[in-house]
Amino acid sequence: KSLLELKQAVDASGDAIFLTNREGMITTINAQFTRLYGYTADEVIGKTTPRLLKSGKQDATVYERFWQLITDGDLFRGEIINKTKIGRFVTIEETVNPFLDDAGNITGFLAIQRDVTAQKETERALQETREFLEMALAQSPSGILIASAPDVTIQMANPAAFHIRGGDPQMLIGIDVAQHAQRGQTYHLDGTLYPPQELPL
Repeated sequence: KSLLELKQAVDASGDAIFLTNREGMITTINAQFTRLYGYTADEVIGKTTPRLLKSGKQDATVYERFWQLITDGDLFRGEIINKTKIGRFVTIEETVNPFLDDAGNITGFLAIQRDVTAQKETERALQETREFLEMALAQSPSGILIASAPDVTIQMANPAAFHIRGGDPQMLIGIDVAQHAQRGQTYHLDGTLYPPQELPL
């Protein structure tokens, strides 16, 4: 019963889990492996994982270092790019543990893989948006400050704001906007009043 419950728990996992022998040949997979890669157990058992899932997106030395590490009996934890049955590339966070017998010899490996493709794509899109925003801010002739809510502290300042405020834009980061704009008035970083009629921002 306990073995059945363990199998059910492994199959219910949101991570792809599989076992291999000492040579890296797959012996067991869970249901999430099939959902992630599109391969059934009949298609992968008896196949070696690098040959099956290798994306070609990483240098051969990556796989050599990985294999050297786990065959030395060490835990591997890292990020790799694999390829599904239909040719889609997926970014994977992977942990691989060696199995040892009573004599300390490696008999196989347990791999746990999590698909982080969507997370990586979101991070990449956010980074691209940030880079575009920074470029637009840098080229703007108007002084621009971007503040966070709800504390209203300055998160970004462009070069024009540096010119207006009279200091390094990085000195503005983290400052409470209320310290520099009170009753419609604006202040330099040194605390002196900026004449409203001259304020372009």
